[in-house]
Amino acid sequence: MSTESDTPSPNAVVIQILIADGDVGIVELLQRMVAGFATRNRRFEFHTADSIAKTLAILKRERFDVILLDLNMTDGVDAVELIRQIRQQEREGGIERLKTRIVCTTYHNSDREKLASTAGADRFIYKPFDAREVRMKLQRTL
Repeated sequence: MSTESDTPSPNAVVIQILIADGDVGIVELLQRMVAGFATRNRRFEFHTADSIAKTLAILKRERFDVILLDLNMTDGVDAVELIRQIRQQEREGGIERLKTRIVCTTYHNSDREKLASTAGADRFIYKPFDAREVRMKLQRTL
């Protein structure tokens, strides 16, 4: 039940989030979890992509504050390579550095995590998701 006190202000900061995951159930779960963290002064706007190719296409035309990226997603280019490409574009001036935070969603896999971290991932959220962990990591990211 929404009340006036938790209704976002017209001046609320809008956090643009891209959720890149091939599993519609995961996308919907993350949207519900993150939307629940909205406050009077902060709200979230979501965009989704179900493949690396779609993620790349969206990133060419829009800017995001946070990308929630399934580290296990692959379709020609894998998620680690996508992170490298995003960070390369930042170095070349195509994307504002420190504006785009990359949070990888994954099952514990230290080898993939090391590769993603080296490529430029900012944080990891582990599956199965825990709402407190998602909230804490997202707050630290923002």
